[in-house]
Order: sequence, then structure tokens, then C-alpha cells
Amino acid sequence: MDETRSPDEIPELLRASYAHALSGTIAIDGTDGAGKTTLAVALQAAVGGTVVSLDGFVPENRGGYVPYLRTAELKAALETSSQPCIVEGICVLAALARVSHKPDVLIYVKRLASYGYWHDEVTCDPTEPVDELVSRLAEEVALLARFDAERSGEPLPEGEKPGLTPLREEVIRYHALYRPSRRADIIFLRGCEDA
Repeated sequence: MDETRSPDEIPELLRASYAHALSGTIAIDGTDGAGKTTLAVALQAAVGGTVVSLDGFVPENRGGYVPYLRTAELKAALETSSQPCIVEGICVLAALARVSHKPDVLIYVKRLASYGYWHDEVTCDPTEPVDELVSRLAEEVALLARFDAERSGEPLPEGEKPGLTPLREEVIRYHALYRPSRRADIIFLRGCEDA
């Protein structure tokens, strides 16, 4: 596994150690807001090919991601893209598995906090059982919602129980199952100053 803090080093890493990926599929994974799309566009400018953004194959406001992929359209886009095909999105390994497509190289984007630690480590590389993690995080969200309601004097909406969104839970469960940060060929450590 290679690590870099510079997106400019990634094309050279690919050419030196993963040249086969330049005529295949490069997958870019990470949590939402990590910088996957920005990296994909920069990589395309450096090595050519086509960027396939998974977000374009998921209808909005479904509350989930991989289960709602328009798989026939995604498969067609992968088959007709020029090489390398740079696929970026959350849950990228699960999405590609849905269309029986294996990436030649996996790049994982870790968003670093200002003090240098991985911002999403608790949810993207969990050490506790995933059901316990999801339950604990849902309770934390509910506690914060109750606190906000008390501070603002506005009651919580009737019949709504605050917690994790289905998409947030899907991303957590995906990371616990696939462990993309551990399976990655290249880790891009994106600092908050890179945003």
C-alpha cells in the first residue's frame, strides 16, 4: 500500500506501480465530502480516460445508495468509457460488485482533521461491532437533537425519532464489511487545508 498527501504524486504512483490500471479501472473511495470527485477530475487531467461518478446513477432523495443504483446504466457507462475508467463514489466496491466489475486499483481518500488524525476513522474503520457502533451513534444523534430542542425551545417533531439517516448507516455498514481503507492500493491523505 502506498500513501501520499499530494494528489500530484498519484499519477506517478500509478505509472510506476500500477501501470495495468491505466488501461483498466481506477476506483476512488472514501466517505462523503472526502474529496473523491476533486481527485478523480485531477487524475483524469493527468492520465486521461473517463470519470464515472456513481452519484449520477442514484436517484436523489431515496435515503440510500447502492440498493438504488441504476445498474444497467452504470454497467453501460463502464463498458463504453475510455481508459482508464476512473470510478468515484461512496461505497464504490459494493457498487462495482453489483455490476460484476472489479477495479484494477483502489484509491482511498482519508480526510484528515486539522490536527492530523483521520476525521472519519470511527465510522470508516470501526473497531467495535457494527451493530453496536450504529446503535451508539444513533443514540448520540438523538441526544444532540433533544439538547438542541431544549436550547431552542422548539419541540422535536411528533412521531419522529432522531437518529442516523439510512444513508449514513449504509456507509458505516459498508466500511465495516468491505474495509476499503485497508484494501486500498493507494491512500490519499487529504488535509483540511486541501479543501
